[in-house]
Amino acid sequence: ILSQSIKVNTSLANLSSLASMGVIDQDKEYAVAEEYRDKLRTKTPTVEQLVGNLSGGNQQKVLLAKWMFTDPDILILDEPTRGIDVGAKYEIYKLINQLVQQGIAVIHISCEVNAVLGLSDRLLVMHEGKLKANLINHNLTQEQVMEAALSFYAHKLLVFIKHYRMLNLGVKIEFNARYMLEASVFFRIKNQSIFKHIHNLL
Repeated sequence: ILSQSIKVNTSLANLSSLASMGVIDQDKEYAVAEEYRDKLRTKTPTVEQLVGNLSGGNQQKVLLAKWMFTDPDILILDEPTRGIDVGAKYEIYKLINQLVQQGIAVIHISCEVNAVLGLSDRLLVMHEGKLKANLINHNLTQEQVMEAALSFYAHKLLVFIKHYRMLNLGVKIEFNARYMLEASVFFRIKNQSIFKHIHNLL
């Protein structure tokens, strides 16, 4: 909650561990916030600072602290490094690795292929809510993940190319995958009328 302090945000998901007879122990709450500020190296002069005044990377650390304080067995992180600078991303990645070393199972949802490859033991490639590939990360490459992400479209394009080859229409198609895990594909073709057929096919 951006309008609340780091202290309040850190304890928010596990207030029962800090309360007695329905009353929150302010000293314990402060101590917990300080503990996670040190653990995650959150840059702030005080845990009384409003989360909205922090940088994007430090806001993400406060969010991580909140769920780490619940002592989870499984932690789901959805785009934890989106919109933050390179230095902050590196720190978040280190924290994820530390969580795994502590025995916490981390499900990391991301469209940043390199980050996923560097952090994951197993990759599930999804598109429109459906599983497209289940890959064990034994030295997987970005190209292999791209191939899995685009396999659905590649099959349809193959059918399309065969169809138009029979009609002797020269079609030049170039791939530019912008978000690989979302399998977004863009085309550049010479004949604009054929584009409508591709659009309908996909």
